[in-house]
Amino acid sequence: MTHLLKSKNFLYRIEGFLWHNQFMFRVLLVDSGEQILEILPILLISEYNFEFVAASSLAEAIKHLESKEFQLIISEYQLDDGNAVPLYEKGLAQLGIPFILYSDRPLDDCQGLENFLTGHHQNRLVTKSGGLDPLLAVIQDCMVITEGDLQSAQSDPYRPIPIHFFKKYQPQGVSLFIKLSEHKYVKAFLEGEIDQERLDHYLEKKLDCFYIQREDFPKLRVDLKSLLQSQQASEFQELSFAQDVLGLNFDLCFDCMKELGLDEEQLESVNKGVNNTIDLVKNNNDLFGLFKQLKKTGSFLKDHSLLTLYIAGPIAIEIGEWDSNVVIEKMGLAAFFHDFGLSKEELVIVENESFSNLRLDKENLKALRNHPRKAVELLDPFDELSLDTLSIIEHHHELPDGSGYPDGLKGSEITELGALFNFSHNLACFIIQNDYDMKKIRGFLMMNKRLYSVGHYLRPYQTFCKMIGFKS
Repeated sequence: MTHLLKSKNFLYRIEGFLWHNQFMFRVLLVDSGEQILEILPILLISEYNFEFVAASSLAEAIKHLESKEFQLIISEYQLDDGNAVPLYEKGLAQLGIPFILYSDRPLDDCQGLENFLTGHHQNRLVTKSGGLDPLLAVIQDCMVITEGDLQSAQSDPYRPIPIHFFKKYQPQGVSLFIKLSEHKYVKAFLEGEIDQERLDHYLEKKLDCFYIQREDFPKLRVDLKSLLQSQQASEFQELSFAQDVLGLNFDLCFDCMKELGLDEEQLESVNKGVNNTIDLVKNNNDLFGLFKQLKKTGSFLKDHSLLTLYIAGPIAIEIGEWDSNVVIEKMGLAAFFHDFGLSKEELVIVENESFSNLRLDKENLKALRNHPRKAVELLDPFDELSLDTLSIIEHHHELPDGSGYPDGLKGSEITELGALFNFSHNLACFIIQNDYDMKKIRGFLMMNKRLYSVGHYLRPYQTFCKMIGFKS
């Protein structure tokens, strides 16, 4: 639902956030992070008298660019529905708008922006992890803001902040005021005394914003900078946690799939999916305890789990009939937990090789055959794992011809997500067993064409072949 709040000088919209406060300049702010879109404009209007039009997607940003005049664009490179290149090209080619790339992504990794720094003399790259001050300095430079402009923007004794902002964020050390007339304000909340019940009361009275004294803005900025910097680092913290604490090798998986020619934006979506999966798991201490056991396992278990996800995720996105974010989350949980039913790690390697059952004694063979169901029994109590995810885990060793286990499901009997996972899982194991020699993958696809050309396996197989340019 979109909340539209209006006052004489101020306009704020929760969805598509539109700010207006007797603006000097209009700035388009684009980022998929909700907190950045909510907090950054508040921080910036404390410095400058700007109008901010904020967008959470590429499509929304381009729509704004086509309908309004802007003096500056600030954007992350990777957005939920694509990268910022079309926005940059449209702003530069049609309107000559300077562009601040606000991202921790190295410029060399931003495909389509090879000539970014020479495309406009005011284009700048600002790293999010560097804090807010470098961004403020670059904005002032790009907009050619004079000291007189700053003094004018900072001359108002009170600045308006939308009331809905305080439903979610409660900064310390500031008092909130209500404007009664042009020069008269009354205090609504003392420092540290903001409560939800009274906020709801003011909302019911159709009050749209509170006012903060200019002298309190330094305190507000301290709180909001901390919140913003925490959010900016979160997507990297989770991947860093998984890489440093669990030992997951993201770079290797990412580079292998890039070498095959898989779309980099789709691989970035998998990165986000891993973030979301880890974040979901960390909310449950017991499940998180299981998850951290990955650190104790050898490289094969960790690597084939992650690589399975980096294969399955882009295929799901390419097929395009599912909510890819939901599918990647389910695949992520299945990838990380599917072998937790194995009591002995050496069985992980044996199960994924071409082997004779005679290599195992009866006890180990039984353990191997039962580990998918054992994993489901272990994971079933956790609400974080959906029925789809549990089904994927239970049947991750089924084969299209019915020769797999534990139920001998054929290609038309397994679920579509199960078939997608199994194809990706088997390919991931093949890649690792062949020392990541990507040239051998076409041999795998050729040898297994008949096997995977049945039932629900056919579409993942054909989609992957198409993605890497292999004529199946």
